[in-house]
Amino acid sequence: YRRFLNGKPHLDKATGQQIEAANVILQYARHRDLGTELLHIDVELIGEGKAEYFLGGRYYTGTWRKKNLNSPTEYLDEEGKPIKFVRGKTWVQILRPGKEVVKIPYES
Repeated sequence: YRRFLNGKPHLDKATGQQIEAANVILQYARHRDLGTELLHIDVELIGEGKAEYFLGGRYYTGTWRKKNLNSPTEYLDEEGKPIKFVRGKTWVQILRPGKEVVKIPYES
């Protein structure tokens, strides 16, 4: 999967190559404006929420959960079973619930 940002290829600053991954996780989590001068945002990563997965050319939906600060985030399918990732790089993107994601078909 190749990453785009604002409709343009997202390039690795060091190599100039477009960023790509074998697994992409879209993790939806509540964002809260802290009202600070520097516009800090708190993202709630303890708890659970919706997730979408792109794994080796296939699309899945499910959920994520994280019990506490010291536990790992678990990624689950629609049946509540752990997701099986394919070999390769994994990209996790944290998004606000309801955020639109544009999925562009791959062309070689």
